[in-house]
Amino acid sequence: MLQYTAICNTPLFDSTIKFESGTGWPSFTQPIKENAIKYKKDTAFGMVRVEVMCNTCDGHLGHVFPDGPEPSGLRYCINSESMKIETASADL
Repeated sequence: MLQYTAICNTPLFDSTIKFESGTGWPSFTQPIKENAIKYKKDTAFGMVRVEVMCNTCDGHLGHVFPDGPEPSGLRYCINSESMKIETASADL
């Protein structure tokens, strides 16, 4: 099943790469394709993080951290309110 942005319906993540990170937030190891996500340095709240946004509509999705499982070693920590789930047979 694919995960789409709630704003513009762009497919961003595949549920097969979702994993339980223990954070309470949906977590993925990578986006569905390299150019689907835009990255921005986020220095809010006295910390340095990398914000992830939809490359189509600039919608905020969450953050990416370097503490995920292999093969990427990344954890895309995504706000579930920014996404919607549809089956893989939907508009590709």
